[in-house]
Amino acid sequence: MRSKKNSEENILDEFSNMLKRGDVDSGLHAFWAFICLGAEVTRFRDQHMAKTLENAEAEIRARYASLRTKEPLRLTLGIGGLHSPEMFIDTKVCKPTIIYMDEYAANHSITRLTRAVYEGKTNFEESQHELLAAYLLTNNKITAEEAANKSCEELKEIIIRQ
Repeated sequence: MRSKKNSEENILDEFSNMLKRGDVDSGLHAFWAFICLGAEVTRFRDQHMAKTLENAEAEIRARYASLRTKEPLRLTLGIGGLHSPEMFIDTKVCKPTIIYMDEYAANHSITRLTRAVYEGKTNFEESQHELLAAYLLTNNKITAEEAANKSCEELKEIIIRQ
């Protein structure tokens, strides 16, 4: 039985198929839409985590009598490298310790690009080289050093030649 591909693999496959058909602009726009969707979903989850954390202390104190007078009550959250719920937390209400559990994600090319979109630090035009490089890096077709030293046109050629 074949295992079901995850959504990232499906998007990368479609991106690759569009590029191989010569439809580079559509492929890049589809991949960009995937990155933007990832950033928005992450933002939504971060806002939800922040609200949960802000309410957690009161709920914990209400539920556990032994913690009602404990000062300070320290909240710790383990999350993946892309998340930043602290951006949405009212620090007057809550100051949690956040432990990032996913070292791989922080260094993954697609995650780095999603983070830049999430933080409003990039746009489609600025990201075309990184979109192409992310595809090639994810599929082990090129090293990060090779990608950095190639133009967008050279990266497109590598994809088309596959």
